[in-house]
Amino acid sequence: MGRAPRRVLGLLGAAVPVLFSVWAVSGLFGAFGPHLAALLTGSSSPILGALPIAIVGAVAPVVAFSTAGLAGRRSLTYGIAGLLIAVMITAYSLLVGQMWLLLAGAVVAGAGFGFGFRGAMDLVLPAVDESERAGTLSLLYAASYLGFGGPAIVAGIVLQSTGNLTATTLGYTVVLALLAATAAGVLRLTGDNEGTNS
Repeated sequence: MGRAPRRVLGLLGAAVPVLFSVWAVSGLFGAFGPHLAALLTGSSSPILGALPIAIVGAVAPVVAFSTAGLAGRRSLTYGIAGLLIAVMITAYSLLVGQMWLLLAGAVVAGAGFGFGFRGAMDLVLPAVDESERAGTLSLLYAASYLGFGGPAIVAGIVLQSTGNLTATTLGYTVVLALLAATAAGVLRLTGDNEGTNS
């Protein structure tokens, strides 16, 4: 595990919850995307099943690279908003049984991922020296991969025990919404603290 300088702990506190959350959304599409596509279309096509996570993976870098001038905190805010909208669309797609809505949710999730990831990097990395960058990056990526894998593994265990894909996915989206709300609260709190300390 890497180490970051103490002076950026506040920035890490703002960035890490957003990173965890946006990667958790990509974990949803990566782990459950093929099953959800099969559920909504009745098709076991591997191409159709790969579409949700492929869309997330295609949209995220486009958004990240096209928003280079955006301030880190604003980008994080957009990432949280994208996450919330994406999980709402995804949940609704299951309730009404529409594949196109699932894909729309993947587009918004990809945008939220791009904003959230870019914002986290832009907020934290400029505040560290070159010699501190590797340790700081390792912390950011540890939070990212924990968000990607942790909730998905738990949801997979729940699915295996219940056998109910729709209920498990809806529960997953509720958890993601709570993560997004928590990240928004932490982001606001750390911003207020910076304003107080300045």
